[in-house]
Amino acid sequence: MAASSPPNFVWWIIAIVVIALVVYVMLSKQTVDNIEIPGGVKLKFGPAARDERVTVTFAYDREPIALEGTATVYIDGQSISLAVDRGHSHVTANMKLPRAGTYGYRIEQREVWFVAPSSAPDAREPREFQRAGTGQIEAKPGSVFKITTQLSLGPGGATQSSVLEAVQPEEKRSQGESDFEKLERSVAHEE
Repeated sequence: MAASSPPNFVWWIIAIVVIALVVYVMLSKQTVDNIEIPGGVKLKFGPAARDERVTVTFAYDREPIALEGTATVYIDGQSISLAVDRGHSHVTANMKLPRAGTYGYRIEQREVWFVAPSSAPDAREPREFQRAGTGQIEAKPGSVFKITTQLSLGPGGATQSSVLEAVQPEEKRSQGESDFEKLERSVAHEE
């Protein structure tokens, strides 16, 4: 009889701990799959969480009169930079976002163009242009966004800003088969 006393005592302790844990979970309104106990202890039950991250692609094309350009896109605490020049007129880059949904973005862009100065309209010289822009995108798996310039007319004149524009599947086809194939190849290579 004395040999059975210690196991009964251990079972009583385990039962009290389980009851206290169940009461704590019920009072704190936590799900049974994920329990957080004061002191930083986290218990997870159930199936492993699925990876909900989505990959989106950004495309940047050099304007015909531009010598070079760089664009940096900032989304959800991440940034990605793209650079074009005469040797690389089309570039793409991928970014993984935590999940599908709407994200705010900011773009900083710099381009060097050949322009004709007012003093010598027949001559062309390089001139640097800087633009920025903000907006929102709807990120879905496989989404492609191109960096474009938006022209706005106002009382003070025209202003340019950088925006991300969603590329639709039919638009990909109309851009020409070679550009579309490059884009698809770069997306497949990064995933």
